[in-house]
Amino acid sequence: VYSTIGFPFYWQYLASKLWIGLLGMACALVIHLFFSSKKFAKNSLEFSLTQAIKGRNLSVHYQPIVDQRDRTVIGGESLVRWNDPVQGFISPGIFIPLAEKVGLIDQITYLVLDNAITMISENKIMFSERYISVNVSRSLILRGDFINEVESRLKYHYLASERLVFEITEEAI
Repeated sequence: VYSTIGFPFYWQYLASKLWIGLLGMACALVIHLFFSSKKFAKNSLEFSLTQAIKGRNLSVHYQPIVDQRDRTVIGGESLVRWNDPVQGFISPGIFIPLAEKVGLIDQITYLVLDNAITMISENKIMFSERYISVNVSRSLILRGDFINEVESRLKYHYLASERLVFEITEEAI
């Protein structure tokens, strides 16, 4: 049967080893939080935007620019749109400021620029007298490599170089 002397000894022994159990539980909790935060980060809008840029899942649409004197289309403004497969349509009012905040706006600008160059190059007759405007942030235009980047993209697209207009975007700064 039970010895009254041995029973408190077991409790004392278990209490002395309690720190091992608590340490193991703390490690398990840290591991769980680490993997949960990675899963949460993958579901974040910033992660989704990064993936949309990498996968070129942003679409560019062109809004006509009309001469009010004779109502003829004289050009188009390139507008970037994002329809996320999980979160649906995301307003440019949400993802453009986010892109500026996290440093992705340059990549979006170059994606739009590439699309505009392709549009002009593939539709030479339509753009013989028209232009496409591309919005560019002031911070990007002021960077030293901006001109080199644009020149390299226009190297083999002479018509596009004559038909592009850059609009500097308004920034809160």
